[in-house]
Amino acid sequence: MSSVDMGLTCGAHGVKTQMKQIFPGALRDFPDLETCRVASGHRAEQCAVLLDGNVLINQIPTVVTDFEGYIRVFQGFVKAAFRAGDHVVVVFDEPDYVTKAKAAEQKKRDASRKKGVATCSVDIAESLAPRNDEYDAEVVARCNPHDLLANRAARGRFYDELLVTVMKRQIPNLADNQTLTLDGIDHRGAARPRGEDRMPDVFSSNEMLEPLLTRRQPGVLPIGEGDLKLPEMAGEIQRLRNEGVYFKDVEIILTSTIDTDAIAIELLHQSAKNEAAAASKEEGSETGRTIKSILCFRERSGKRENGDAPKAMYACFDLEMLHSALVSKLFGPSVDENLHLHKFAIALVSALWALCGCDFLKLSGMRSDAALDAAVEICRNEASSLREMRACFELGRSAPAAEVNEAKAAVGSLLKKAVGLASIKLGELPRMQKACASTKAVAQDDLLKATWTVFYWSGLEFTDLENFGFVV
Repeated sequence: MSSVDMGLTCGAHGVKTQMKQIFPGALRDFPDLETCRVASGHRAEQCAVLLDGNVLINQIPTVVTDFEGYIRVFQGFVKAAFRAGDHVVVVFDEPDYVTKAKAAEQKKRDASRKKGVATCSVDIAESLAPRNDEYDAEVVARCNPHDLLANRAARGRFYDELLVTVMKRQIPNLADNQTLTLDGIDHRGAARPRGEDRMPDVFSSNEMLEPLLTRRQPGVLPIGEGDLKLPEMAGEIQRLRNEGVYFKDVEIILTSTIDTDAIAIELLHQSAKNEAAAASKEEGSETGRTIKSILCFRERSGKRENGDAPKAMYACFDLEMLHSALVSKLFGPSVDENLHLHKFAIALVSALWALCGCDFLKLSGMRSDAALDAAVEICRNEASSLREMRACFELGRSAPAAEVNEAKAAVGSLLKKAVGLASIKLGELPRMQKACASTKAVAQDDLLKATWTVFYWSGLEFTDLENFGFVV
């Protein structure tokens, strides 16, 4: 995995490829999100669309070299989303709150992107675009956005100005029942006075939604990474719908991204949704019905038509179906009797996927097919050991150090056993002796990093990264 890849490792043995091959019934390809929603049997007023804003900005072509062009392209993304659903939410990273592990990964990614780029003196570079947050709307209007966005420290103000402008131009086109919401944008745009701290929050075309969706609490760090905001926002929509406060007609959520770690994150949240739905059913609650979730990966079809470049398409996973198919694969004939262990099994698989390669670590030689085989062996032969993963769902960030250390040891021990099984699987494959030896010699730091990652993906972020094997 190169340093510029996003999410879980890709390629022939990547997680997304494996899920497509093993569980084809949970996947369908569509040319756009609207077609996906229509195929699901839902109307636009029943659909909410969640978009990763950072991904969308990165998808704007290099031939677009001015601010107005950026606005046009981004508005195109938003308009396409409104054809799919009446409620569109665009989430953005918040750099001040992104975990230090992610910030370190982003630094490596930036360094990789700068390789091969011609260097120039600081004064020339600054004449092309600002290198920090100290600029205004006039600078935004004259700069090539690609030059400006090359400097991470300058991006926040540009994002704010771009999205505030998009919001202003989109509002007159919205029907009464439609809403556009931005999460992680400062509504002042480039008008924010120089020197004043950026204050990103929820900014919506419907002011009633802003306080309802604002999750900030005193003493609790906001979610910094867009990947984690997406399922969190879906959970907020579910909660408001269940309480009869808002989104009363929403029955399906389409989440669009290209970041493949969303597979693990969304499956972990699907486990929690399934558990909540089962509890509501026992209580006889009608409002507890679960909103259907579709995870949509924007990718190239790989097929050329009449000599034209491959068209974009969406590989769409029905998360409920994928979750059901995966736990059936893991537990086999005993899947129903081990219902209480399903979420722990998903946590184990997610941690093993992290070891295959993600934004935070990579165990050389580890492959997703061997990882899944190892998880199957544990789920079918040692199912009770899956309880070691309960900390992913039960541990709190303020838990005593002794409790955290106990959880780390328990998860790490199970992961080490699973990696050992995976190394045996790799050893049975041709030309995989080197990979077998590498995984067999897994370092304790890799196990700690995988433990931290699955905690983080479950919504539990620990900031003492040095105690989880990271060098920050």
